Amino acid sequence: MLLTIDTSGADCAVCVLDPQTSATVFQMCETLNIGHAERLVPMVGECLVAASMEFANLKGVAATVGPGSFTGLRVGLSFARAVALACAIPACGVGVMKAMAASTSQAVTVAMDARRGEVWFAAFDAQSPNEPYNRVCLVTPRALTFDEAALEAKRLGHPLVGSGAALLADASGDVPILSQAPCPSVVDVARLAAHALAHNTGSPLSPLYIRGADAKPQASVVAPSKKVAANSVPNAAGAGL
Repeated sequence: MLLTIDTSGADCAVCVLDPQTSATVFQMCETLNIGHAERLVPMVGECLVAASMEFANLKGVAATVGPGSFTGLRVGLSFARAVALACAIPACGVGVMKAMAASTSQAVTVAMDARRGEVWFAAFDAQSPNEPYNRVCLVTPRALTFDEAALEAKRLGHPLVGSGAALLADASGDVPILSQAPCPSVVDVARLAAHALAHNTGSPLSPLYIRGADAKPQASVVAPSKKVAANSVPNAAGAGL
């Protein structure tokens, strides 16, 4: 069985999938926004119990690698790495935007609201009936301004999916919106991972960071270093050292 988790966005999602049949054994999804670290482990436990399984039954583990929340990605990837190491099973990373594109078989543009006036943007060709998991990435994931993304979406002309779809729809003309889901389906993530593991084409559990973190040290609160002249250092005995 394949354990798959997604903590890249507001959702904390867990899925147990039979890789032989692509059938979902059990899945859970909760919209948390924050608190993934506290909820993920109990959710995995609940999912395994509901599926009448233990960690020893797992044959693989997968997790989304981004783009997404810095904190959420670190939580999910750290947990997946720990499971892979402890259970001695293969692991696979799955791109969030590729998983979101899997919601449709037609060519699609994925636009996710990245805030700060930007969207994470990617585009994928239509699925081949013979190779549904090997679709071509027409535009690799990148951060674009609303205006840049709207122009690119209009040029491509593909339907839009993702939380940033509505942000681009008006500016990009008649490009339709297929879905405004903010997170991928964990089942789609699991099926992509199962195919990759079966064909030895899996990606490592390494985060995909398209831009730097929002949280940065504040220079104003960092105390400047002080240089003390050699002749100003007090005598050791007088200083009580």
